[in-house]
Formats: sequence, structure tokens, C-alpha cells
Amino acid sequence: MKKLLIILAFLLLPFISSGQAMGHLDGALWAVSYTFPEYNDLADSLFVRMDSQPNDDKKSIISDKFDKYEYFNIIQNLDALYMPAHTQQANALNWAQDTFDLVLVNSPTFTIDLGFTGNGSSMYINTKWDALTDAVYFSKSASCIGFRKYEDVTDVALSMGARNSVSGYSTNITGGDIAGRLIGRIDGNQLVTNGLSAESGLFAVAARPSDHFNYYNGVMVTTDASPSYLPYETLDFFLLNYNLNGLPGATNYASHTMNYSFIGGFYDEKRMAATFNISEQYLYDINTLTKEDSTVIYCEGNSLTQGTANNPGEAYPTLLSDSNSTWKVTNGGNDGYELTDMLNTVFTANGVERQYDVTNKNEIVVVWGGTNDIYKDSSSIGTHVLMDSLCTELQMWGYKVIVMTTLPTTRLSVGGATVTDTIVNYNTLIKDNYTSYADGIVKLDEDSRLSNPLNTTYFTFDEIHLIEAGYSVVQELLQPKINSTLE
Repeated sequence: MKKLLIILAFLLLPFISSGQAMGHLDGALWAVSYTFPEYNDLADSLFVRMDSQPNDDKKSIISDKFDKYEYFNIIQNLDALYMPAHTQQANALNWAQDTFDLVLVNSPTFTIDLGFTGNGSSMYINTKWDALTDAVYFSKSASCIGFRKYEDVTDVALSMGARNSVSGYSTNITGGDIAGRLIGRIDGNQLVTNGLSAESGLFAVAARPSDHFNYYNGVMVTTDASPSYLPYETLDFFLLNYNLNGLPGATNYASHTMNYSFIGGFYDEKRMAATFNISEQYLYDINTLTKEDSTVIYCEGNSLTQGTANNPGEAYPTLLSDSNSTWKVTNGGNDGYELTDMLNTVFTANGVERQYDVTNKNEIVVVWGGTNDIYKDSSSIGTHVLMDSLCTELQMWGYKVIVMTTLPTTRLSVGGATVTDTIVNYNTLIKDNYTSYADGIVKLDEDSRLSNPLNTTYFTFDEIHLIEAGYSVVQELLQPKINSTLE
């Protein structure tokens, strides 16, 4: 927090009465400190450019989202980012760079904290951004363009696009046509995906020389393996319309609401997903949009979570789901997974945890891992660093995180020595530091029923994994922690 020290000086004049001589002046110095909120530096710079300031709550929300954009290395690679705001002027600002603010043609309708709406016939927005002359991060080797439209509608209108001055092709993205498809054309190469049930959300095309990727709500839905590249000679990018033969195409205006849009220089799936997720969080946080009163729990881990050693139906995620019918529980355990594997796959389209939905009121990830890392000769400190990184990233993504300590074992060894001491030290590090990267902890290693891997009442013959009775203990210890995290 930034503190401003306000100094108030008072000269205390003596009381003068008849017959008294004037005394000397006594001075007193009073100091008063007042605490002002501290915001992200990029957010502070944005606020300076706003004619009218958002309230403190909205400033905090904007600052938090800039923190997350920075964490995932998104804002550092954007040429343009346009977000809904409290005033039309603030909404028209380029939040990524102090240039190329939106030009509103024929006064698109502005709605506070939602964005601009076209009329389908004449209203549109010009970014005045030219890829040939203005690109800083957008390039042939790493590029992405995308938008988020608000209404759940199906139409043939274009949401974002431009015209290629050399080839004559139109670069455009539409949020769905009459067949319910997502279409993105890049330099004449058309990417088509059938079967999208919803037409609202983030639609984006990302590309590099050898591959093009089409994304819907941050998840890659199709790819074209042999296209040309994004047209580097592209003229102005338009929103709610695109440029056809140098003129606005009257048949391609959009009547929906444009919430946010971006132009940048990355194409990897993780950042595409994070861009959608963080922007969606912002949209929900500044509005009174209703979230489903549901709790979604993702159980991230290795074979101990998966239940490899026995019937997976007996693993703790299944028992957790059976205990509360209102919870949506996903078993994300994978046999042999190390924390590095979890960190690398947790946010990909193939990872079950890439199902984050900001419309859910509560999203929790239970993280249980480290045994395989230690077995493969990772130190307690090195393993804990990976746990810290994974949980920190999950929190930045928007999840509430509960971490569980790992179980003792006498069977695993490294260089002829058991890993018992390393596991003890690793668990100690978790217990001493979890508050910096998790919302709660379950200390499985401190429960007497799970402290002895030779106890076949709870452990399997391999002295590593659990039978159903052991998983019941895990569920018994975890469930109250989930309840308290939800409060």
C-alpha cells in the first residue's frame, strides 16, 4: 500500500488578555498518515488516460486483471486490448498501448461495463491499427486476433476483420453463421468448425508460419496445418464490421455487442486460454452477471488421485462426489505424473482442468502430488518449488486451491536409500509455506490412519497406494476443508 504523509502545522497563539504582555509563539507539528490503494503500474498509467476515474472497487478489479495479464505474459505481447469500462472514453482506449484508441463510426451504442453495440447497417469501430506499419508484437511468426461478443446469437455478421491491400483477401472472424459454425479466414485460408452450441464467447485465430489455430473460449477447436501466413500487409482492423475492397462492407455489419477484443503476438494455447479466462473474470467482476450457484472441484494429482492401484471408482474424487450431489467433481489424476507434468498440462485443451468457467460461483482445485518427483531424485526443496509454482498459477487463473501433504512410503528408494526423510521435509515445507500459494491445506501425513504404509487396513500391498478405506479417510479430512474454503 502507498502511504501519503500529510503534515499539518499549527501555530498556537497565546491567549492575550488585558494587562498581559504578548508571549512567544509556541509551534506544534501534527502528522497524519492516510493509506491509498496501490495499483498495478500499467493500471495506474491507464487511469491517467481516463477522463473520468472509475471507483476504487473497479480500479482494484482492473489492477488485479493487469496483474494476471502480466503473470501469463499476455499484456507484454499485445498491440491492442479494448475492454468494457465505466465510460465510453475509457472503453475506447487501447489498454495495452498508449496509441490506437478506437474510432467510433456513426456512434455505436455504448453500454456501461459491457461495450459497444452495432446496428447491423452503419455503426462500426475502426482501430486505425495497420499490421504493416504499426505492429510491435504481431508478426508472421507469432500472431493472434480475437474478440468476445456478448449475445448468444447466430448470424452471418462479422465481428472483427480487415482487408489485405496486396492479395485483396479479407481477413475476418465471425462468431457463427446460420449453420452454427465458427469461421476464421486468414489470407484466404478458411478455418471451419462445426457443432458449436453457443455463439457467445471468445473467438480467436492464432497463427505462425506452419500452423493456424482456431479458438473458442480459449480452447483450440480446429487447426489448418498448411496455410499461408497472416497478411502482414493488412490495412485497418475493424470491429463490428470489416473492410471490403477498401470500403465498409454493408452486408457484413454486426448488431451484437463487442465486449472486448485484442491483437497480439503470441499463438500458444495456454495464453489464448488465459486471455479468455482473465477477460471473462473481469467482465463478470465489474457487472452483476449471475453466476451459477454451483461448486466445481478438480482433483489434480498422480496415481494416488487417479486410483490406479484399485478400482478408480473407489478413489477419493468419486467418494467426494457421492458425498454431495451439488458438487461437480472431476478426477484429474494421471498415473506417473510429476508436478512438472501437472504444471505443463493443467491448462491445455487436453487437460481436464481446462474447464474453468467463470459463470460458476465456486471453482476449487485440490492438488496432491510430489511423490513421483521425489522418487525420481528431486529434492524436497525442488519438489516444493514446483508445488508452489503450480498452485500459484492456479490461483492466478482464478481457482481456490487446497493442497494436500503426501503420504509416507517404505518401498520407494533413490540410490538405495528410502525417500522417507525427503517426504517428511517436503511435507514440512508445504505446511510452513502453503498460505502463500493456497487457500487451505489437508495434512494427510498427520492422521494416524495414514501414517503407516504397512497398515493394510488403509494401504495396498505396494505400501504406496490406498484402498477404499484409505480414500475414505482422505475424503473425511478433505470435505470439511472444502466447506470452510467455500464460506
